[in-house]
Amino acid sequence: MFKNYFKTAIRNLKRNKSYAVINIIGLAVGIAACLLIFLLIQYQTSFDDFHKNRDRIYRVVAATKTPDGMDYSRQNAFPVAEGLQIDYSQLEHVARIYAEDNMQITVMDDNTNATQKKSDYS
Repeated sequence: MFKNYFKTAIRNLKRNKSYAVINIIGLAVGIAACLLIFLLIQYQTSFDDFHKNRDRIYRVVAATKTPDGMDYSRQNAFPVAEGLQIDYSQLEHVARIYAEDNMQITVMDDNTNATQKKSDYS
């Protein structure tokens, strides 16, 4: 039975070549678009996966317009954290990141002992 379906499909593809090419190109573009959207969503949701409450973490970035286009920076001005806590009272904790290129960041525990050292933080 499937053999008959394949024969019929191949005969129709040979008879209507332009229609078949348009359909195949449309299918290929649709599959490629779905894959790109999937990869974009997977990349965007991959940040901070190791945290226990990762669904409650938000990252604020600074957007700067440059002659080459938009530039997104991981740094913000120091008053941004206090402004966020004032404007959004539901925020429990706010942390600031200030990092320059090739800077080493040391994470301290409660007893002011260095627990982690990270260089070139991004």
